[in-house]
Amino acid sequence: MKNELSGTVRDRLDAVIHGGTEAGIPELVKAVLIESMQSGALAVPPKFRQPIEATYARRLLHRDPSGQYTMVVMTWGPGQKTALHDHAGIWCVECVVDGTMEVAQYALTSEIDGAFRFEQRNHVVAGRGSAGCLIPPFEGPSGPGLLLV
Repeated sequence: MKNELSGTVRDRLDAVIHGGTEAGIPELVKAVLIESMQSGALAVPPKFRQPIEATYARRLLHRDPSGQYTMVVMTWGPGQKTALHDHAGIWCVECVVDGTMEVAQYALTSEIDGAFRFEQRNHVVAGRGSAGCLIPPFEGPSGPGLLLV
C-alpha cells in the first residue's frame, strides 16, 4: 500500500511516539495533529473522505513500520453513528478534518448476570481542527496507539 501520510507529519509523529516520553505521547500527538491541520500539512486525500452507504468507513492512512501506531481515516455519512465501544486498552487521538463530530463518553456503572449498565458521562461536539485524546485508565500509554483522522 502506498503511504498516503505526508513526510513532515509522519516525521513529527514518529519523533513524539518514538521519543521515549511515554506518559505524554497522546497529548504530544494531539498537538502535532492540531498544528498540522492549522498549517495545511495534514491533507486527507479525497478518496479517504467518501462515506459509504451501509455504515461508517474506516480506511488505513498509515501504519508505523515498528507497530507503535496506526493512522485511520473514519468517515461518517449523514445520520451514521458508531455503536458504544471501548478502545481495548490502547490510547487514541482523534482529529476532525472536515465537518463536525459528536462524541459521547459512557462509564460502566454495573454488571449483573452478564447485563451491563452504562451511563453517559459527557458529550462533546468537535469541529474542524479539533482534536482529543482517549487514554485508557492506566498509567501512561503502554501499548500501541491509534490516530483517528
